[in-house]
Amino acid sequence: MYANRTSQEVRQGLARLTSPPLLEAKPSHRRIPISRANHVRGWHPIRPGHGAVAFESKLESHFLTLVALLAPDLTVQSQPVTITYLLDGCRRRYTPDFLVQMPLLPEVLGPLGFGLQTYVEIKPLAQAQSLGIDWLMRLAALRSLGPAVTIVTDEDLAQLADKGAA
Repeated sequence: MYANRTSQEVRQGLARLTSPPLLEAKPSHRRIPISRANHVRGWHPIRPGHGAVAFESKLESHFLTLVALLAPDLTVQSQPVTITYLLDGCRRRYTPDFLVQMPLLPEVLGPLGFGLQTYVEIKPLAQAQSLGIDWLMRLAALRSLGPAVTIVTDEDLAQLADKGAA
């Protein structure tokens, strides 16, 4: 759908979508699956006293490393909520990758769509560019809960690392 678009253009497209009706939001019922083939999963330490955060890809692990360096006082929750929303007359479910909460927003995260509380979906840029409208509507429905919602790609993480976050 967004082939050859930058990460920022994908986020701008998401921002223009009207949210479908949100039917329900519950603490996440989704569990990170057992690792198979080249699928990576594990637990990432954020800082002393925070507790490790579950991740299910190398990209998610890299995101956790960078965001913890940028905002040392943040809290991160993996698979924080499962929403049920209505799209084209069908009930759909979605669980975002992370909920990130920060007392102060680092300047470099603002252009990525972050707020003090942000639901984050991590995707490789090539995958984010190929997301269909049904998939993007998941993120639009999530906005109904209040916190910011964003997609972070490998392109974004490379730019953060280049700016000295890693």
